[in-house]
Amino acid sequence: MIFLMVLASARALDPVRPASGRGLNGRTVVIDPGHGGPDGGARVGGIEEKEITLAVGRQLGELLTRAGVNVIYTRSDDSDLAGPGDLTLRQRKKADLKRRGQIGNSSRAGAFISIHANKFPEPVWHGSQTFFYRGGHPESKRLAVLIQEELNRIPGNTRSANQGVEVYLLKTVKVPIVTVEVGFMSNPEELRKLVDPGHQKTLALGIFTGVLKFFASESLPGPGAGVPGGGGRVGPIDDRVLSSLNSGAGRALGPAAQAVWLWAFFLRP
Repeated sequence: MIFLMVLASARALDPVRPASGRGLNGRTVVIDPGHGGPDGGARVGGIEEKEITLAVGRQLGELLTRAGVNVIYTRSDDSDLAGPGDLTLRQRKKADLKRRGQIGNSSRAGAFISIHANKFPEPVWHGSQTFFYRGGHPESKRLAVLIQEELNRIPGNTRSANQGVEVYLLKTVKVPIVTVEVGFMSNPEELRKLVDPGHQKTLALGIFTGVLKFFASESLPGPGAGVPGGGGRVGPIDDRVLSSLNSGAGRALGPAAQAVWLWAFFLRP
């Protein structure tokens, strides 16, 4: 019932489907759920960061896949990317990060989304925040801002996209890349939300909508581009999509309604 109500309100925007069909063919997104395996990340009680990042990453991947995006996961289960020769935790973490960077750089992806959760000594901090590296890909900041705008539709979230510290992946990956800190495990109320599948879906919907808006004005190489007998280029998504979302009715929609509207626009027939 809730889904139907959201879809009904989203349909009030009256989207116009592009004549060429699904607008996301040829686009690839790398989803990087932080930590994994022996590296649990931040821990509060019996809850580890790696569990939260994987749950949100899977939700995001399902949404993007249904919208026609080619999704590459750096990990899809509770494992790391270290090799058999990496014995100590320090060796494993170093090898793991290096492999994640290699995946990003070999993917030719349009976006790389690294998902993490925060933990501070003080329990007062809360909210989701997106980070980019100023010295990295020039489009990383735009990607971060668009995702943050959608996350700020979640009640109580008022943070700004920010330049991250010199994190290895943000510096190393050469495609548009952001780190999304989905919330503070050190805040007891927020931690309860972070382990709730419903809130995890809300976070995924916000990231998903930001990624689609990021792609909306781009033209990327289509499948087989540059290969004899291969495809050409994928045309930009109709700008009327963004015009509708930026109208009064569009701004009134929450993260779920906007995401459902975009999802319906790009779903396979």
